[in-house]
Amino acid sequence: MISLAVAMSVVLLVVTSFIIGYHLRLTALLPTIGNAKAPTDAASGSAYASIIKGTPLIMLTFLIFSSLLLYWHLGRYSDWNRAIPQVRVDYLLQAAINQSRLSAEQHPLDPQAQLRLVEDYAAGGKYAEAVDVLDALLAQSGTSPDLLGLKAKYLYYRDGRQLTPEVNSLIRSALERDDTEFTARELLASHAYRQGQYDLAIEHWQRLLQGDVGLAQRRAIGNALTRAQAKILTGQP
Repeated sequence: MISLAVAMSVVLLVVTSFIIGYHLRLTALLPTIGNAKAPTDAASGSAYASIIKGTPLIMLTFLIFSSLLLYWHLGRYSDWNRAIPQVRVDYLLQAAINQSRLSAEQHPLDPQAQLRLVEDYAAGGKYAEAVDVLDALLAQSGTSPDLLGLKAKYLYYRDGRQLTPEVNSLIRSALERDDTEFTARELLASHAYRQGQYDLAIEHWQRLLQGDVGLAQRRAIGNALTRAQAKILTGQP
């Protein structure tokens, strides 16, 4: 980006200097041109002089127009460098959602197909749609702790990270069936951490470590515990 700007600046400076120099030389030659003209040719000589005077302005206008056209065609580097990947990501997410929706429609009794659609909706920030699919899945498969935890999580995000009464009710139902249900208890831990309730967050994370969690999850929880404990020790908000 910097090299492109420097190159364009140098080119503009050189061309502008050329135009100014050209204009100054023509201006200096105008008296000579006027004296060389015969009196009967005064009108044509005056017109010729006017054209000469106007030439630098025409060239400068053309230069500015060309620069603007080039800028419009290329766009600002910082904009397209950010925008193109984002558009590409949105396209891929929508394609994944469409594919998962088609698969869910073709296999309405397959819980895994429905869960893939839920995950893709959530990845695209479509939490309301994810909750709708979970409602249908809960009606079909029953109130399992993991489904209750997922619904609580996506309701939480749909409502702007609020522990609404409905979210609290779902979390309570999930944990009554499985005290170490990961999604529900991790949601409580993360919410407590964001609210500055580090002791409560640590309590939930430690409870999760007592359950059956994978290596990657244990490592993530360990990092979260370290951050929360550091906040308590340093008194940071």
